[in-house]
Amino acid sequence: MKKLKFTTILTLAITLMLSCSKDNNETTITGDYFPSVLNNYWNYSIVQKTTNPSSTSNLQDFISVKSVTSSGFNLDANSGNGAKGVMNVVLTSGTPAKTASTLTLTGKLKVPINGIDDLYINFNNAILYDLNADKNELLSTFNGTFTQDLQGLPLTINYELRFNKIQNSKSLTVNNKSYNNITGTTISLNLAISTTIKVNGANTTLSILDAQDILAIKSYYGENVGLLQSDSNLKVEFSAATLSTLKTLGIDTGIPASQLTTNTQNLTSFNVTQ
Repeated sequence: MKKLKFTTILTLAITLMLSCSKDNNETTITGDYFPSVLNNYWNYSIVQKTTNPSSTSNLQDFISVKSVTSSGFNLDANSGNGAKGVMNVVLTSGTPAKTASTLTLTGKLKVPINGIDDLYINFNNAILYDLNADKNELLSTFNGTFTQDLQGLPLTINYELRFNKIQNSKSLTVNNKSYNNITGTTISLNLAISTTIKVNGANTTLSILDAQDILAIKSYYGENVGLLQSDSNLKVEFSAATLSTLKTLGIDTGIPASQLTTNTQNLTSFNVTQ
């Protein structure tokens, strides 16, 4: 009787484990999720909305495979004029490389904060997608500290950059067109910014931006097509008290206390060879 009870419990446990595994990754997919033959190309419509200042821009990106090597390939944006879509900026920042199930990139992430120009986070061999990873699995993570000057003001920037798997799915509709077998990744950036200045002859450290998740980029790739869609959301809440204090000391950073920028890119047409 005890043996039967143990066998039943073991069977239930195995069934539960298999069920949980299936929930994490319901759709098993294979194939090429970024065809990288020379001269393959993709067109994207882009809508970017910002606050402080408020604006809406309707843009276009033309992305093409510029060169192919034994270790990877290079993408070009708008005939060398730079990409407008946030994820396209990431993809064209370095040399992507593929395996049968992954796309990796050594490149950089441009952080589009109004008032702080040329803010980049560098990364090495980041996994942009992994067909075999489970839902929400951490694919890559990078963290560090660097300094940067802002109008003579020394900034210390601490960051954590994360790449997490979005669950595989059977289909995705983009611009009224349905694509099959989808994989995706969320890129998240946590940032903290401080400065050290002299106040009454003593060094004082002020927090300009308390540690917070400021940027999330969700990107989706389709089998035998490539990048289908990407949604970027930048939300920043600077320390109004610190900005005010700096201003009273004669330092006007020109940074709005709060910022919100969304950037959505959708595939409109493409021509790829496998």
